[in-house]
Amino acid sequence: MSNNDTYNPLHYETLIRRAYKLYRTSGQGAYSFFMESLMAYENMPTLVEMYQMQLEKVKDYLEKAFNKFLKLDLEEYERQGLIRLKEDLHTAYTSAKISGIVSDGLAITDRFRPA
Repeated sequence: MSNNDTYNPLHYETLIRRAYKLYRTSGQGAYSFFMESLMAYENMPTLVEMYQMQLEKVKDYLEKAFNKFLKLDLEEYERQGLIRLKEDLHTAYTSAKISGIVSDGLAITDRFRPA
């Protein structure tokens, strides 16, 4: 994902919902709130502590989602891709890096999207 790309927080929500097989649209935006907050706090130097807390929440939810996928019967490239993304989470400290991980996660798990 290039720096010029615009990130949609609903991509994060889509990945989380896909992992937990929550395909209904009720409550839409419940998970994207975490990513939206992360992106907002990142641009406010006075809220560094809140940014760090939100970043850890987002990373924790993503790691749990990747773990859910890893319990499924995956192709080897999917398994290796998800393992790599879990490792990438440890060095992700910006919303741009998280956004790239989410985009890659959506691509890897595309076959699990609802029909």
